[in-house]
This record gives sequence, structure tokens and C-alpha cells, in this order.
Amino acid sequence: MKDGTRLASWSDARARVVSGVEPSIATVAVGRNRFLSGIAWAKEYVLTAAEPIAGADRVAVSFGEAQTTAEVVATDLTTDVAVLRVAGHTAPALKPSALATGAGSIVALVGRGARGASAAWGGIALAGPAWRSRRGGALARRLEFDVRFTPGLEGAAAVDVAGGLIAMAVSGAGGKVLGIPVETLERVLALVDQHGHIPQPYLGLRLQPLWLDEVAAKSLGAGASGTAVIAGIDPSSPAAGADVALGDLLLGINGQRLTGISAVAAHLAGAHPGTTLTLDVLRAGTPRAAEIRVGERPRR
Repeated sequence: MKDGTRLASWSDARARVVSGVEPSIATVAVGRNRFLSGIAWAKEYVLTAAEPIAGADRVAVSFGEAQTTAEVVATDLTTDVAVLRVAGHTAPALKPSALATGAGSIVALVGRGARGASAAWGGIALAGPAWRSRRGGALARRLEFDVRFTPGLEGAAAVDVAGGLIAMAVSGAGGKVLGIPVETLERVLALVDQHGHIPQPYLGLRLQPLWLDEVAAKSLGAGASGTAVIAGIDPSSPAAGADVALGDLLLGINGQRLTGISAVAAHLAGAHPGTTLTLDVLRAGTPRAAEIRVGERPRR
């Protein structure tokens, strides 16, 4: 086979993958000037990235020429997954990848922006174990893509060479292109199906950062210059009935030392309503353990 024929065959194969995925990809318009991609799912759902649409109740969604308005059912900032409901959409749902994909595997990001469908080919740069995001979200795998990323590909489908869905592509810190694994997408959808929303953990504690000088940090063994102090307890909350008090230093959870308010907040964000946490607190210089059953944050 001549080189030109091989290239033509390779090009045709890539185009077939993209054309097979394209009918399942939507344009999601946030305001008048922000466009990202969405992935069609069953039961009139469309999934997209949560951060760009946080706080919105409805957004415009279009599959090709057909434009409609979608209800924002849930936005989970911990996993960066938003769930939209598009009444009457008949776009086909993508099948999960059946191939063994890992570092070095070829991947295509297929999205749809303001000017139509788009695609970018690259590879999986990193395939790691389960991890938690900076906001505490649990993700089934760590996926990073080596691919040219544009704003319209936010929320795009990351597919294998057979068109099977691997993940949803989102932008990460430091210019990284991350993948929210299909297993995590399915888990978020299962929560929405069960509850009609994504239950958010709630303790009823209001925390404030507390700077520690070198002597105090060394005495606590914190290994950092700050910790979290309990500055408020919401009435009728899970924390209201627990052995915690204003001014307690929150040093850790379930035996894991957490230095600083951001680390504590991220850990709490990953807790599930109904589970019990043991808070490691320091009150007037005396270590204490306080058990709190995680509740569900009240919905407004």
C-alpha cells in the first residue's frame, strides 16, 4: 500500500470516529459569549462541565440546528460535572469504551461550539488510580490528556479509536486537560436519578483560618503555619448535637491530620450524607474526639 493510500485510509478512519460521535454532542451556551460542549445521555440528560455554569438555572442547548432551553438539574463542583435536562431530546447516548485504554492510548475530544462541531486528537498522558479533586470530589481514575484544548472543548466527549466514551474533558489547573471518567459520570447520574439532585454533605460548622506562629505549629505537630478554628455552629445542624464548641481547633478528621481550612473543607466536601466522621479537635490545650453524623445540606 502506498503512503498516500495509507494516509487517506487513516484520515477516513479518524473522520468516521468523529462523525459517529458528533450526533451525541451538544452546544451549551452560557450567556451570550460563552460556549462549551455537552454529552447526550439517557432520560433526556446532557452532561457538561459544572464550573462554567455554576449558579445558572437554565442554559441554551443545541444539537446542530435544533436549539432549546435546558434545566440545570445539578452542578457538582467537587467533580466538575453538571447535569442538564433537555426535554424531548432524541440524541443517541454514547456507549462506554470497551477498549483497554491507558497512558499512551489515542484519544479524540469531540465537542460542539458556537461555529459547529470540533475535534482534537491526542493521547492519554497520564492514567492513574482513584483520586480526589481540590474540592474533595471523588474521581474513579486520574486522567490527563495530551491534546490541543480550546474553550469550546470544555465538556467534550473524550473517546477511544472506536468511538467509545472514556471521559468528559475539562480544563484543570496549570493548563492541564483532565478527564472526568465515565464511571464518575455514571455515579453522579445515579445520584440524580435517586434523589432528583446531588446531595451535598452538611455538618453546620463555620470555620475560620487561624495563623500559627512557629512555636504553636511545632507544639501541634501541624507541619504548617495554619489550622482551622470553629467560629460558628448552625442551630439544628448535625454539629449542634455533637461535642464541639466555639474556639475549638479542628486538627483532623478520622485520624488524618489536616493543616489549614482548605484541606479541611476539601475533606468535608468528599463526605457522604449518612456517614459518621470523627473530628479531632483541641479545646483549651486538650485533645478531644467528636463524632458527627453527616447530614444533607438544606436546599433553598
